[in-house]
Amino acid sequence: AQISAYLLERTLRVAQKADVFAEVIVGSRDPAALQLASTLGARALAEVGDDLNPAVTQACQNAQKNGAISALVLPADLPLLTAADLHQLCAAADLPAATVITPSRDGGTNALLLPLPAPFAFAYGSGSFLGVLQESFPGGAPDESGPRLITSKVNSRDDIYDSLKTFFTAGR
Repeated sequence: AQISAYLLERTLRVAQKADVFAEVIVGSRDPAALQLASTLGARALAEVGDDLNPAVTQACQNAQKNGAISALVLPADLPLLTAADLHQLCAAADLPAATVITPSRDGGTNALLLPLPAPFAFAYGSGSFLGVLQESFPGGAPDESGPRLITSKVNSRDDIYDSLKTFFTAGR
């Protein structure tokens, strides 16, 4: 729980430092995560349901209802994320209706910047990167599908070890 809180706090601070978002929303079923998000200035959104895809749909619909025209879906378990990564990701969306996606090492999706309403149904999980590419670019994906820097995620034992090294190096 302490590592999850550290990663969430770190991700929120990186988003704040990037200073490119009108609002940051944290969707979670975990009351501690929602409290931390609120404390750090994000809007806490209690998830309904118990699956990631409906939760992302809920958050995007909520953001749109509150005036957002696009959303960046970003997990908190990206220990190497930087404000420069977020700037690069946003700069890659050169059109208001652009979809920008970054893959995870396992073929999933680490970051997804999309117009609202979402132009496709969310299907996070193994292979989601290719699924989003096929939904977003029916005629074939462009050569660059987004920044490749946001690819390190906590999924494996090695990822956990690397995060622990970062965690303890940071003096936590």
